[in-house]
Amino acid sequence: MGKTNEDAATVRATAIGAASMVFWGMMAGLERLSTQAFGPQLGIAVIYLIAAPLAFLLRRPHEPQFYGWRYLLVSGALFAGTDILTGLAIGHAATSAQTVQVTIVNYLWPTLTVLGNLVFGRDTHANWLIIPGTVLATLGVATVVGGDAGLDLPSIAANIYSNPLPFAFALGDALCWSAYSVVTPRISGGKDALAYMFTATFVSGWAVWGVTSLLAGPQVPLVPLGPASFIMPVLTAVVLVLGYLCWNVGILRGNPTTLSTLSYLTPICSSVASMIILGITLAPTFWAGLAMVVAGSLLSFLSTHARKGV
Repeated sequence: MGKTNEDAATVRATAIGAASMVFWGMMAGLERLSTQAFGPQLGIAVIYLIAAPLAFLLRRPHEPQFYGWRYLLVSGALFAGTDILTGLAIGHAATSAQTVQVTIVNYLWPTLTVLGNLVFGRDTHANWLIIPGTVLATLGVATVVGGDAGLDLPSIAANIYSNPLPFAFALGDALCWSAYSVVTPRISGGKDALAYMFTATFVSGWAVWGVTSLLAGPQVPLVPLGPASFIMPVLTAVVLVLGYLCWNVGILRGNPTTLSTLSYLTPICSSVASMIILGITLAPTFWAGLAMVVAGSLLSFLSTHARKGV
């Protein structure tokens, strides 16, 4: 009976962890709507002004000393960098369709994480699947960025050249999150300082807004604001916090292998949710490129998983 209860608890926790992909899937579309009203920098700052206290309310943390300052400072900086760059990439996208494109650029992070673990993790090994996995994921992102033309170098170059900032932010986002994924397990001691991570993002978001306002002029809302204007930032903050909370429950109490495999479906959830939230239609070439990204990420994951199982 005890074993049955334990198995049921693991299944429940895994299901809760899987729900994080639905929440994260909605993030890009909601952030886009938030930044359309407030502007990229101010929109991010407002979202995390709400998300940080919500994270403290839902996941009351220990004192900072409990976690260790190296974990808080290093992982906090990478976490904040990831979320700020995500928001800037989405906010600076020229169109809703480009919003989805830059979101897929971010999903290079699973492959980059595997490569980072190979370089910096002495206990990590990979078989030959890492090569086609990396190539396929990269070609998939290029196909998405190419728009209707797909894997066409002139179209890819023209799309990036027309508005390079969001693509640069998205690539930086992927690098930051892969670095976080490589470093944090080695320095966290199994502890979870999620509320402090959101606080670091809140502080960073307002710092970015302040610096940008000083250098480029006041960063003010793009449309007249009223009470209804804050609905989207509130929804975005709730989705972000619930996504991370559900993921942590799944990883800590559920089946991490199952969750890790399911997490590679997140870009599909994100694309479908963005279509619904933003009211856009995505070209067949987009879905072909997305399938390549997902397949390449899975191959990269399996390249290490297969060797560890030997």
